[in-house]
Amino acid sequence: MEKITTSSRKSEKIMNSKKIFSRYYTNVKINSDLATKRLFGYAFHMFLSEYFIVYPEGDSQEIQNRLSLNQLVDINGNPLELPLPTNRMIVFRVIKVRTNDYKGGSKTYHYLEQVDARELMEYVEE
Repeated sequence: MEKITTSSRKSEKIMNSKKIFSRYYTNVKINSDLATKRLFGYAFHMFLSEYFIVYPEGDSQEIQNRLSLNQLVDINGNPLELPLPTNRMIVFRVIKVRTNDYKGGSKTYHYLEQVDARELMEYVEE
């Protein structure tokens, strides 16, 4: 039989304590990360919201934020401020909003119609 020395017992105790410490440290780190995520409002899943404009021809383009119904926008989907400087502009009106929800996010489509120059006269500064 092999004789167990005190130095080998000490080394076993040190190894066991390192394992326990590493488990404890890992648990503390994981729990603190979860607490941080809960604190800042993003727990395990992210929710992605995407917004698109759909032109009358059927082409679509991604935009930065949501638009409201009957809102006037330029060709890039940016909202226009009223009154307009002139009626000689390419302006679209949001006529329909549709949202598709899926796991982890949503896609919102804003359907546009082009506004003609006669209708724009109502919005022009005189």
